[in-house]
Amino acid sequence: MDLSRLVKLRRLSLENMKALVDVEALSSAPTLTEFIHVSVNKMRPQQYEFLCRIPTLEKVRVGFGSKKKNQKFEEMMMRAGKARFSGGKFVFE
Repeated sequence: MDLSRLVKLRRLSLENMKALVDVEALSSAPTLTEFIHVSVNKMRPQQYEFLCRIPTLEKVRVGFGSKKKNQKFEEMMMRAGKARFSGGKFVFE
């Protein structure tokens, strides 16, 4: 899936999408700055490694429901210079 035409997509928040198995199409979103995925049960931190290579992505948070997986993901994002998303007001443009 090509998301390159979604030039106004800056924040994406997903929750309880149990059938979702791949989110790598996000790498083609040209202005994505914040990504949140909560209640990720069937995926592994390695499946989100592509987030490290999205130059516009600044803040990210993925919750796996496992302390070990969460820690592995957080460490991977820290090494890539991505901040942990901690909320905040979103301003629509």
